[in-house]
Amino acid sequence: MQAEGLRMPKGAFGRLLKFWRKTRGLSQEALALEVGSSLRHVSFLETGKSLPSQELVEKLAHLLELNVRETNNLLASAGFAATSFALRPDSEEHHWLHQSLVATLKGLEPYPTMIIDQYGNAKMINRAWLELICSFAPQTAQTADFNLVDLVFTDKGFKPYLIGWEDTVCALILTLQQDVLMYQDSCASKLLQRILAEGSVPKDWRQRGSKQMNVTGFVTTIELPGQPREQQMHVFHTVGATSFISEPKLMIYTIYPKNPKSDPLWHKRVASCTKKHPLLPY
Repeated sequence: MQAEGLRMPKGAFGRLLKFWRKTRGLSQEALALEVGSSLRHVSFLETGKSLPSQELVEKLAHLLELNVRETNNLLASAGFAATSFALRPDSEEHHWLHQSLVATLKGLEPYPTMIIDQYGNAKMINRAWLELICSFAPQTAQTADFNLVDLVFTDKGFKPYLIGWEDTVCALILTLQQDVLMYQDSCASKLLQRILAEGSVPKDWRQRGSKQMNVTGFVTTIELPGQPREQQMHVFHTVGATSFISEPKLMIYTIYPKNPKSDPLWHKRVASCTKKHPLLPY
C-alpha cells in the first residue's frame, strides 16, 4: 500500500533505478526481460513518466541484488513504506550490524542505553543499563528479556520511582498507537490493547501523551532510593544510515541526566559493575 506520508522529489525512483541498473551492468532491455516487463515501461519508470507497484519495486530490488537498507530506500523513493525483512544471523550484513550496535552501546556509556525493536522489546543493553536495572529493578534484571513499556508501567520496573509516571506511559502509548495506525502491525496492536486494558491508564492519554513527546523522546522526573530527585531525558534514535530504516526495525534508547553534574555518579556505577546478563553483548 502506498504511504501518503512519504513525499519524495519528483523522479527519485527513476534516478535510483537507473543508478542501480547501471551499477549492475544491465541494459534497459535486459532489466525489462528479467522482471517480465516491456522496454517502454522500464524507460518510463526511469524518466518518471510511470510509477511502479510495490510488487514491482520488490522484484527489481531482488533482481538488482539490493541489501535490506537499499531495498527500503528504493521502496521509499517510490512512495511505499519500508517492508519487513529478516536478516540471517550468519550473514555479513547481520554481523556488521551487531558489531556496530556493540560499539554504540560501549560508546554511550556511562549513560544507560539499550537497543529495542519496534515493540519496545530489549535486544541488547550496555553495562550502564545493567547496573541501573540490577540496582533499582532487580526482578527485571533476573529475566532474560524485558519490554520498555513494562519497565515504565509495572511495579517490577521504574514505576515506583517515577514522579508523574502516567505522563510517561501516555507518551509511550501515543507512539505505539501511531505505529499501529501506520503499519497495521498485529503484534504492536496486541501490545497496545494489553496496555489499554489496564485500569490505571489515564482516559486522556492522547492529550497527555502529545504534550510529553518531542522530536527525539521525552523527559521524566525520577527519585531513586538514596538519591536526590532528578530529571532525565529519554532519547530515541533509529538504527540505519538513512531515514528509511532497514529490518530489523531497531532503535537506540538512551537515558541522559538533564543535569550533567550527575555524570561522575554514572561513571562510578559503570566502573564498579561486573554483573552479567544475556542481553549484555560484551
